[in-house]
Formats: sequence, structure tokens, C-alpha cells
Amino acid sequence: MRSLFLKCTVYILLLNFLPFGSVVCEENFEDVLDAGEMNKSKIEDPFGYEAIKLLHRKMDDDRSGSVDLNESIDFVKEELQIQDKDRVVRRQKVFHQNNDEYITVDDLWYRWILSEGAVVCDFTVYCLFVVVIVTSLFAVRCWNVDQTINWLINVVELPQYKEIFEKFMLNGTSLPRLASPDANYMTNVLGITNPVHRQKLQLKALDVVLFGYRPPTSSYAKDIILIALLVLAISSY
Repeated sequence: MRSLFLKCTVYILLLNFLPFGSVVCEENFEDVLDAGEMNKSKIEDPFGYEAIKLLHRKMDDDRSGSVDLNESIDFVKEELQIQDKDRVVRRQKVFHQNNDEYITVDDLWYRWILSEGAVVCDFTVYCLFVVVIVTSLFAVRCWNVDQTINWLINVVELPQYKEIFEKFMLNGTSLPRLASPDANYMTNVLGITNPVHRQKLQLKALDVVLFGYRPPTSSYAKDIILIALLVLAISSY
């Protein structure tokens, strides 16, 4: 009897580690900016705006002035080298918010300067549990220097550049310049000369600027499920 119970418990544990469905719901809490405020934001952050323009131009393969659904998918697969279908679709949904199929430079800039208002809820369904994770996708623009350094160390995994980030006081508003395809800023201003490190930093910055930052949560969810199941198993026994 004990052996059968343990086998059933292990079976349930394994099932719970295999998610069979997940959905993402997005809610946008943008304030409205008029044309004057938009122009003012470009003047106040000319380097950031220029970097966003370069990113948009890189995505706009047909030079139509807007990035369509196919172009955003191709960009994720080719530039970010992401092939997993769920990860590609998630980024496309973030980029084309509110089912906007065509993203202009001003659309991209508008979203970036109002980025602190975007929130995402992930509902990951397991066999016996529903794990709800709420994260702010675009809060990166509001990062201070310490938060940006934390990203550099734990996500980009290039802690050797911590002093450079501190010296130049790089924060969330600096990320578009790091993501820019123009390597001049990283090479000649920041002094990051290693091409492999520059590429890694640029790709990671690209991902958070265009598609938001998603802190790793899957391991925590699995830990919660494991603990809950073990408690249930022990109490039942």
C-alpha cells in the first residue's frame, strides 16, 4: 500500500511539472500625450529617440515606414535567435499591443516613454494548480542605476562592466542606446571593446527595450507546486 501511494505521489508530481496550457492577458494603462508633449520628449532625450529610430529601421525590412507582423516575427527569430514558438508569439503580442498590426517610429517611441504603464498577467495552468504571475513588462525605462546593474549582472551576465555602468550612471533610459545597432556608443563612449560582449549586451538590451523584461519565475512556481504536493502527500499519509 505504501509503495502504491508513493508511486501515485511521484506520478502526480511529474504531471504537475508539465504545463498543458497558458494564456497571457495584457492591460495597458497609457496616459495620452498630445503632439506637443511628444515633441518635447524627443527633445529631452534626443539620443534615446535616435536609438529607437535606428531599431525601428532595422526591423522595417521593406522600408514602408512601419513594422508589420511578419517583420516582427522575423526580427525575433533572426536577430534575437529565438525559435521557440511560445516565446516568439509572446514577444509579438507585446510589440503589437492592442492588435496594432503596423508599428511606426512614433508608435514605438510613444510606448517607450509611457512604458511604465504596461502590465502583464501570466496564468500558467498545471494539472492541479493555477499559478498567477503578475509582472510589469515595460518598467525597464524606470530602472535606476542599481536596477540596471542588477540586470547587467544577473541577466546579461557581464558583471565586469559594473564599474562602467556606475561611472556613466546608466539607468533604464540608457537601454535604447545599448540596444542600438550602432556600436559607436558602446565602443567609443563606454569603452566596451570586446565584440562578443558588445553583441551579448546589445541583444539583451534589444529584448527588454522592444519586448519588455520578464523576471525568471518558472523555478519559483515549480517550487511552490512541489512544496504544496509534498504537504498534501504527507498529510494524507
